[in-house]
Amino acid sequence: MSRIVDKPYFTYSAYNALTSGIQVKCPKCHGTGMVTADDDNAYFRCLSCGHQETRDRTIYRYDVHNQCKNCGRYFVVTGNITQDYCTRLMEGSEKTCRQSGSVVQYQSRQMKNPATREFTRSYKAHNARVRYGTMSKAEFTAWSKTARAKRADCVAGKLSLGDFVAWLDSDKQR
Repeated sequence: MSRIVDKPYFTYSAYNALTSGIQVKCPKCHGTGMVTADDDNAYFRCLSCGHQETRDRTIYRYDVHNQCKNCGRYFVVTGNITQDYCTRLMEGSEKTCRQSGSVVQYQSRQMKNPATREFTRSYKAHNARVRYGTMSKAEFTAWSKTARAKRADCVAGKLSLGDFVAWLDSDKQR
């Protein structure tokens, strides 16, 4: 029995594989084929049926589909080919992009609406009053219900943004 010897570093680099050839499946006969490349083109030749193709490499050079929509980093797709988020931890969180990336994207889209942004600011201030004991939970619930209705009216165009912001700031504590 002989010991396995590892190949030297860069033996299987992308450059080495493209210049020496990569074994792939033929799209016509499903036999073994080889892909080789130079600076401009990629060449395919089937070893079974003789099918040949030439394609321009610049078309495929920057066509990457596995970029995380949350952090923007590239990742390896495993299993489901339509994954949008990677499995890396988000900065400042213990959750991965896949666990909370869609929520973050939704919130950032919502914050582009000025009525929603003002509502969220005021909601957080009122919620802090409940936590500090200056407002009761029942008062907060009633205010929240009214504020949500007014926000919906503002988004629909029935109430101007200025009037909505003035109403939100009317009970502001100084």
